Amino acid sequence: MFDGDELPFLRAILANPADAALKLVYADWLQERNDPRAEYLRAQVEGRTPPAGEFDSAWLAFMTTLAQPFEPLAFQEGEPGHPFTEPVGRRGAVVTFVSQYRTSDEWNDGLLGDLAFLSSVEWGECHYGPASLAVRGFVCDLPVSHHSLTGREVLRAIKAADFRSQHITNLDATTIPFPGYNPLTDNDEIHTDFAEQYLFDHELVGAEDTGSHGLLKSYVAGRLWYALLHIAKRPCWVVVLLAVGRSPQGNRLVGAITSQRCHNLCD
Repeated sequence: MFDGDELPFLRAILANPADAALKLVYADWLQERNDPRAEYLRAQVEGRTPPAGEFDSAWLAFMTTLAQPFEPLAFQEGEPGHPFTEPVGRRGAVVTFVSQYRTSDEWNDGLLGDLAFLSSVEWGECHYGPASLAVRGFVCDLPVSHHSLTGREVLRAIKAADFRSQHITNLDATTIPFPGYNPLTDNDEIHTDFAEQYLFDHELVGAEDTGSHGLLKSYVAGRLWYALLHIAKRPCWVVVLLAVGRSPQGNRLVGAITSQRCHNLCD
């Protein structure tokens, strides 16, 4: 996708996304070749609005996502601010875990393809609760290579810290129905039932195959999984919502993430 002389720059930026000097050296290299991406990159480093142009979509997706430094994301005040076993945060326009996509060896064309897809979707906002909260693209490693995922494998991949449900009897199933509305119980959720998920608007007939959900459903290999995770103690103020599926381009989960007030969904 990129020539051999350019790849070392891109791999180095993936491993060192906060290194402005590295990005400016790369911009100089592009400028020497009369490549208009040089000015885009300089503007990005200097905090200016980058110029418009017909840039390669995969390159642009990388520069606006994993080429950006990690910014921790907290869904509520205090500790813990998230329901995962390690910090989660934004790398530009996507959300991922702090330990992932931090070395040059993790660069590959499949990852670029996933970033291009996630960057192309207008994720909008989650309107289910009392507030409209931003939905963001999400990507993480998937430590299994087989096609049909189980609920347990999805939870392991998304690093759920303290999944508790009195209502899901078999996390090793490859399809799990919505466990029902069960307030004031251990009621985290992982299921494959679109009609009962909260992240996307699911009240319109045919909504499963339209909008951002339809794009995600068409992109992933296999089915989508929907998770609702409480943050530590129950009851809590906020739950985190995810919709994820296997990437068609490698061992990753891709999807969307947001949060919402807990009492509207589960208490």
